[in-house]
Amino acid sequence: MTTPAILLILLSAGIHVSWNLVGKRSASSVAFFWLANCFGVLLLLPVLLIYGEAAFRIPVPVWILLAATGFFEALYYASLAKAYRSGEMSIAYPLARAFPILFVAAATALLGKGERVSALSLAGMLLVFTGCVLLPLENPANVRLGDYLNPAAGLAVLAAVGTAGYSMVDDQALRFLRELPQTNLPALEAALIYSFWQALSAVLFLLPLCCLTRRKRLELTETLRTSSRSAFWMGAGIYAGYILVLVAMAFVRDISYVVAFRQTSIPLGMLVGVMLLKERAYPLKFIGSGVIFVGLVMVGVG
Repeated sequence: MTTPAILLILLSAGIHVSWNLVGKRSASSVAFFWLANCFGVLLLLPVLLIYGEAAFRIPVPVWILLAATGFFEALYYASLAKAYRSGEMSIAYPLARAFPILFVAAATALLGKGERVSALSLAGMLLVFTGCVLLPLENPANVRLGDYLNPAAGLAVLAAVGTAGYSMVDDQALRFLRELPQTNLPALEAALIYSFWQALSAVLFLLPLCCLTRRKRLELTETLRTSSRSAFWMGAGIYAGYILVLVAMAFVRDISYVVAFRQTSIPLGMLVGVMLLKERAYPLKFIGSGVIFVGLVMVGVG
């Protein structure tokens, strides 16, 4: 793995944690995440101008997959917003980042689409599970069911389901864009065009969640009035971080190293929660985050 790739991925991880910090500090609402994605769509509009007709030459199977990814992205953002509202970032963030790797590995194995899982990856998955068990334990001598069965943890896992869903859908959609004769797009061009339509799909699926009730509509109006600047920076962070990862992929021979290095955001997200948000600091929170990080690196490399 080259130095430019490492630097780009580390920068992307820092941006990912930063926009999550903005989301947590902004009283996390679905309306706020919707507005951030709206700004993301606006920032990606130049893709349409740059690629012109190619940006609209999308096969029907990809349009269907774009609808699916919009649903999963809406599930992810809505669940993450509520997880941050009801719990600590230093717990919700590592859980939301760790579980998708396990879900994707399990889904690909069950569907018979993945290669045989290596011993290193299996050991890494066991470490990830162990870290997730340790993470909420403030007092290991007094383990309570409530440490695990609480809204914040459940919503973080639901956000992970959304991440796993759109990750698998996006992988299939980008394969279509790169390989079908009528598109035949280079990898980076396909990813940039797809990211615009992906962002637009997420906005469309999130919109009903912001307008279903009068209270939600009032919340959306208040968000537009008071939080537009924060939402802009969050939207810029969401898609800038994603594009940096796409660029980093051009500097590596094995994509698994990109997946592994991106997990540096997990201990960083936990530290941000403890140090900047003044959340609870206890030994097993640090140990659990570290174990999750090591496990995910093993899964990525294995």
